[in-house]
Amino acid sequence: MRKLLKLAVCAGIVSPFCASAQLITVNEPSTSGSFNALISLMAADGAALHVGNGEANATAFTQLYWDVSASAWEVGSLSTDIEDFNFQLRNTNVQYFVQTGPTVDVGFVSNENWDLDELFINAYAVGDLGNSDPRVSLFDYSSKPGSTATDVPGDTAELVLADGVSAPVILEFEHINQTVSPLGPLYQSNEIRFNMFQGVNVDAQGAVVSYIKNEWLFGINDKNTDFDGDGDDGYFYFSGDIRPVPEPSQIAALSLLGLGAFLFVRRRLMKRGK
Repeated sequence: MRKLLKLAVCAGIVSPFCASAQLITVNEPSTSGSFNALISLMAADGAALHVGNGEANATAFTQLYWDVSASAWEVGSLSTDIEDFNFQLRNTNVQYFVQTGPTVDVGFVSNENWDLDELFINAYAVGDLGNSDPRVSLFDYSSKPGSTATDVPGDTAELVLADGVSAPVILEFEHINQTVSPLGPLYQSNEIRFNMFQGVNVDAQGAVVSYIKNEWLFGINDKNTDFDGDGDDGYFYFSGDIRPVPEPSQIAALSLLGLGAFLFVRRRLMKRGK
């Protein structure tokens, strides 16, 4: 009976001690040719996302869309063309996401300023937010004079669940600014450092009717939290098996579901052992 109980523990949704040592792996570039082609087009017009780049009249925007037929970004409005990709700025950003399936594709769309920066990913087993996988770099997008960038706009990455790992897995994205702190790199995981635009569906009048859970555009803001249009370091497009988890209580609920499943199995095994 003890062997069966151990097996039940390892098979449970929440089991930090039996979880895989590695939750996700990163493929660079993404294995999706169509995604790579889309990011290449988006990056070719990436400068359009930096409205008022470096100017005193830099414009903050809450809506934008990718015009498929023109292969261009349009800032400040939404499109009624069903082929276009519409994005709406979230009023409250998300700190944690859930990877609900095998893959998430990430594309590096643009870079604005001269900071030496990177975008990282942390992965956590559900119910074990205190113990992440080793921090993994997705993009090193430095454009600082004299430095060497390993990634440039147009590059892609793919987050893949490691062998033997089942969804869901909690994801947290981090921005690293290597120029802000004299004490060394400054990891900025707080969601206020991101401007998060979520994919939306609109009606014939251009009004938002629903949100698309698995389509996002992130802007990075390391200079301040105002995101006034001239403080961002890059934009990243996310697509795939990813869902927002806006409240810590929802993560706790996932943990409770896993714990409930484990307790149910344990109770059944104990009854059999009597």
